[in-house]
Amino acid sequence: MLTNVAPSVRRLLIAMTSGLVACSSPPTKPETTPRPAIASASATTEPAASAPSALPKSATPPPDQTGPERLAAALAPKGQEDALLLLGVHLESIEGYAPMFSSEGKPRTDTKPGYRTLIVRTHAGSADVVGELPFLAIPQGDGFLFMGESSVSVHLPEDPRVTLFDGSPKPRDYDATDLWKTSNAKEISTVQRELERGLKRAQAWGTENTTQIVYVTQRSICTTQTQSEVTGGALYFYASSRLNLSGVGTSTILGALSAHLDEKKFIGFAARLVETEESEIDLDRPYMYNTFDLVVWRDDIAACLAHDAGALSLTGSVRFSANSARSFYRTKAVGPAPPTLAPGHEAVDFSAIAASIPDAFDAFVSPAHDVVLAVRQKGDGPVELVVWDVVARREVKVIPMPGRPVMDEWATGETKDRWSRLLAPHTKNKRFD
Repeated sequence: MLTNVAPSVRRLLIAMTSGLVACSSPPTKPETTPRPAIASASATTEPAASAPSALPKSATPPPDQTGPERLAAALAPKGQEDALLLLGVHLESIEGYAPMFSSEGKPRTDTKPGYRTLIVRTHAGSADVVGELPFLAIPQGDGFLFMGESSVSVHLPEDPRVTLFDGSPKPRDYDATDLWKTSNAKEISTVQRELERGLKRAQAWGTENTTQIVYVTQRSICTTQTQSEVTGGALYFYASSRLNLSGVGTSTILGALSAHLDEKKFIGFAARLVETEESEIDLDRPYMYNTFDLVVWRDDIAACLAHDAGALSLTGSVRFSANSARSFYRTKAVGPAPPTLAPGHEAVDFSAIAASIPDAFDAFVSPAHDVVLAVRQKGDGPVELVVWDVVARREVKVIPMPGRPVMDEWATGETKDRWSRLLAPHTKNKRFD
């Protein structure tokens, strides 16, 4: 029971007993093998390398070939071409069961909720951030779907009149986030405020309800939704999270992984996910695992997206129960995300990038393969976006990364020019010169 302890201590115990605590962006580099960036610490994720992959592999480089030479050979630049990258980032990813608390068990009063679109122009082997939007701009045909976050965070001192069933104080903490969207830029402020008012009306002490983007493309979006509530008793709080894959715009996307794999591949992946033999998988019968968790194969393995090591991957997740009041996801990579979910996303040989840019754990490559934007973190230092000139075989500059990447969309030629015309008026400089 946590009924007779100080509020600050109780909050710390909540964070500790969840085994998962909140952290702020920019994200830190994975400690070992880079992992798909599922945006919730309530998921355990296997390295992407553990799954069958169709990523291209470079031939073993000659002994005297340097990292930059290997990278140039692997990417085979098609000359130099101006391009525009819309790099969406989440300023702060709330991780764990209880986003209302920081890792020190204190109320999260320093949050920086929201999403940004960095508009990056590549030119002559270099890159510059030419504009920034305070929301995501997701390309949709000749226009954009705009998406962002509304949030409410209330933290008040305990009130003896607000109690749990056993008479102990109930935390007067409430955190909620949700996603707004509109295809009309003039409506952004209106839809954002309307959603915020709805979150305020739903206020309930001792609860949090957050929705965050894992990754989004022109056709699909994967989100993670977390709910927790202080209920008192031995377990003190209830918490759960779930992943949801759905369509963007007019696209219809099913959230079950079985809808995106043929039966043979799905059975093989399901066996790896719950760590059993393929012969144990009968798609027409529920399966008991982890002592008391039951999975209906076709319905209960959730599909999601994750960008890691220079590629956008399709992942699959199954829910595990930590105890009777809390659950988490086990996630593994399936392979490159198919064009039906992520059109225009190209997988590259990340080992060649890592050979040239030490400490890189993700990357985005321009359409002409002449510029690499590598996500790097040296030790405990800040996360950076390293601009690499593939033709000149050198690092050009470093751009600060304000958050975790959740979107990357490239354009060249007439599409680049159209994006510039449509988006520049919404930036501070009003133009991309």
